[in-house]
Amino acid sequence: MTFPPPALFASYSRRRANTAALVEKLRLVHAVWATQPTIQQLIAARDFPGALELIASSQQLLTTELTGISSLRRLGGSLTETKRLVTRMMLKSLLKSALGYDPELGAPPHPAEALASEIDHRLLPLAGGLMRLRLLHEAIQSVEEQMLKDVRTLVKKKLSEHVAYLEAAHSTEDVEQTAVEAVVSNDDSPASKPARTVMTRVRDLTPKGFEAVMSGV
Repeated sequence: MTFPPPALFASYSRRRANTAALVEKLRLVHAVWATQPTIQQLIAARDFPGALELIASSQQLLTTELTGISSLRRLGGSLTETKRLVTRMMLKSLLKSALGYDPELGAPPHPAEALASEIDHRLLPLAGGLMRLRLLHEAIQSVEEQMLKDVRTLVKKKLSEHVAYLEAAHSTEDVEQTAVEAVVSNDDSPASKPARTVMTRVRDLTPKGFEAVMSGV
């Protein structure tokens, strides 16, 4: 009975190891490709943390176990673009959920009310995803800036409304005062006078008038 030479055994052993490594590589390639539809489904379901988790694991495989595979280069760019898209969607969704309206459409006259539990249900996944990306502070800053802008707009609107009401209530006195100023300045042309801003009109109020305006803001 003859046995194959030891060199042949070594060749078979190397071939078996190479085949096993190839099968493992193919398994990883299939796993990475299989995650792409799942990522899209998670995005559609607004499960942003889950989508980011799959994107991160796929990118890690592409840069470690599957590095150098030319057929997967486009997939890496696609994952990066998908991650940017998810980031923009999370920032926009968190801003919309925190404010109660879409900033691109402007604040509605009467914002819709929502329960605290509903707000938490919408905000927590977004905050978790942004925290993973280390972008939560930027989102909070955007919410703060938009809220300050809304407060300024609301105060300015209320001031304008109350000042207009007080001016209408004292229209007779205003007309007489305007006539006196016109005689003193010897200029009857209204166009020569610059338009007064809301703050200018507020500064011109009497102390009692200012208190009446601020009490309604």
